[in-house]
Amino acid sequence: MTKNIRLDFEAGVGSICLDDGSRFNWLTPGYLDALAAVVDEAQERIRAGDIRALMIWGDAHFSAGESLEQQRDWSTSSTSALVPELQRQAEASLCLLDLPVPTVAIATGAVLRSGLALAWSCDLVLIGDEAWLGAHDARRQLHPAAALVPLAEQRLGRHKAREYFLTELDLEGRDASRAGLATETYSDPHAEAQKLCKRMAGFDGPQLQAMKQTLAIDKGAVLAALPTFVERQAAALTSSAAKVAIAEALKRRSAVFARAESSPVSTSFAQIVDVL
Repeated sequence: MTKNIRLDFEAGVGSICLDDGSRFNWLTPGYLDALAAVVDEAQERIRAGDIRALMIWGDAHFSAGESLEQQRDWSTSSTSALVPELQRQAEASLCLLDLPVPTVAIATGAVLRSGLALAWSCDLVLIGDEAWLGAHDARRQLHPAAALVPLAEQRLGRHKAREYFLTELDLEGRDASRAGLATETYSDPHAEAQKLCKRMAGFDGPQLQAMKQTLAIDKGAVLAALPTFVERQAAALTSSAAKVAIAEALKRRSAVFARAESSPVSTSFAQIVDVL
């Protein structure tokens, strides 16, 4: 276990569990470094033949990506100083693309910003009925997490990616899978992912890895596209409009979280996701 990220494996199936203690699995730079270390450990197990398929999931929420506090801190930087930090953040969120075995994201709860990029770095994305997927930041005058746009172009195709980012909706459950943001929606995505990974782990390893390599997301193309989107994201984050929007969002979140704590029944999951 590394910084509340756990790697387990059994009968050829690997499992990475994200649990940062906050329930939302915020992708801070430190948490992404810890994830990279666990992915390196998984690579060793793959080379040893212990893992032939891998799933990644979060305790409660898959990952809400960057927190409002992280965005607030970024917004105080200059655009030029922020660019290298956002570049590093974007590249780190793509670490699962390096795994040679089939990967399955179990996307439950909030799957937002770079959390969606992390899920989209997997071959398959299985989601729960109440999962919410989205880039999430247009309402705050912000550019989407930089890795999302080139990933979307490859996963969804240019036309669907354009359609999604121009409307930038956060989509729930079956609406997300119908829109192509996920592979399929299940009432118990964890059980379905386990069955799927067990099945893939039983296939011929070299043949399956060769097929994945042939059809995989082109990480080189994603990395080549990143600088343009990183610069746009940095410019948006450091704008005066973003500073105001983030401050207002933090106030709204405090009010919603306080209401959820005092009266959980009166606060919907959609209302909580809206203020993340």
